[in-house]
Amino acid sequence: MFPKVMEMLGCGIVIWNKSNCSRALRKLSPVMDSYGVMRVGGRLDNASIPYESKHPAILPNEHHLTSLLIIKCHIEVGHSGMSHTWTTLRQTYWVLKGGAAVRKVIGKCIFCRKRNAHVGEQIMSDLPAARLYDNVRAFSYVGVDFFGPMTVKQGRSQVKVYGCLFTCLSIRAVYIELASSLSTDDFIDALRRFTGRRGRPVHIYCDNGSNFVGACRELKESISKWNEQSIANYLRQRDVEFNFNPPYASHMGGVFERMIKSTKRILSVLLTGQSITHEKLETLLVEVESILNSRPITPVIMDHSADEPLTPNHLLLVGSSPNVSPGVFTKRDCYVRQRWRQVQYLADEFWRRWIKEYLPTITQRSKWTKGRDNFKVDDMVLLVDESIPRGRWTVGRVINTFPDKHGLVRSVLVRTGTNVVRRPITKLCRFLEDQK
Repeated sequence: MFPKVMEMLGCGIVIWNKSNCSRALRKLSPVMDSYGVMRVGGRLDNASIPYESKHPAILPNEHHLTSLLIIKCHIEVGHSGMSHTWTTLRQTYWVLKGGAAVRKVIGKCIFCRKRNAHVGEQIMSDLPAARLYDNVRAFSYVGVDFFGPMTVKQGRSQVKVYGCLFTCLSIRAVYIELASSLSTDDFIDALRRFTGRRGRPVHIYCDNGSNFVGACRELKESISKWNEQSIANYLRQRDVEFNFNPPYASHMGGVFERMIKSTKRILSVLLTGQSITHEKLETLLVEVESILNSRPITPVIMDHSADEPLTPNHLLLVGSSPNVSPGVFTKRDCYVRQRWRQVQYLADEFWRRWIKEYLPTITQRSKWTKGRDNFKVDDMVLLVDESIPRGRWTVGRVINTFPDKHGLVRSVLVRTGTNVVRRPITKLCRFLEDQK
């Protein structure tokens, strides 16, 4: 075998001529064995180890046979890292520039790429315009999500109910409704109650749950019928616009997902060991809503002379009119007898402080501060599923991308062996890039 190997490698027999040897090769003091194989001479003749370990065969780093031997050794060591593979290989073979050769071969190992691929990441996007509007009616732009289930007494039985939480994206106020289930009908009923008490929202952001998708479809069909019955004038001839986040992209709705966490934290304390009725739970959720709307949204300054921090209740409780302001108001309007002028001044003051104190607190990127290479069509990816081991994650190919206005891709369309799904890049691991 060895003469054939050396013939394949094209190694010359006269290797001790210094003019024909590289510096790296001269350091090995190469020798020829009786089979014509070039081996490391070295300094280990007196070591009590096998002959192949004392004098490993010398191999060039850029040869197909060398790559095959590295792959064989890499598999034998259980797809371990570069150091383990190189150390094991060096017991029998000495590869010139072996570290680089092993690293290059292992870098192409699909199994290792799938095992070590990182979850996709991109620089944090700009805030949506809905979070930056000032002088708008509260709950004009809202995010909505469900939480629960919670158990309530109904006669002698216990039934499950869910909370539907609406979050104002501008002033971070919350509104909570109860729903008997997560069905489309119950969501529409909760939305109707919300609209009746807080006014019709202009834009709703929500997760891509089946109940929200179904609600959007049914609402559009209903509004179309209302237009035929001349009722659309009441709705100003405009639909309630829905914006669906990609499936599994909870971080894209972080502004209302955070309110879900705060709500659950308060309820976990208040409902510990409690068994309550539906009416009691409604009262409790109103109390939770009041607590959340009294939280500060601007930094708290420990100075008695400073203004108290802004809270959503500062605007909700003064009840500013949704119509255009009928004039310019000053601080002295607080002392006149026209109550409406006092309320309007307080509302205007809220928005002045909102621009000055609140907006600067949300301008920084707390994470994802560096831009990354975009996912491209034909990239091979793994679909992250934390409920199963990584080795069983579904493999897919990117067939379409959705760049934002800056050209940064944050979600893609992936074709798997069974279907086509849309996923955010934070739920994908790219292990093989398209080389085009």
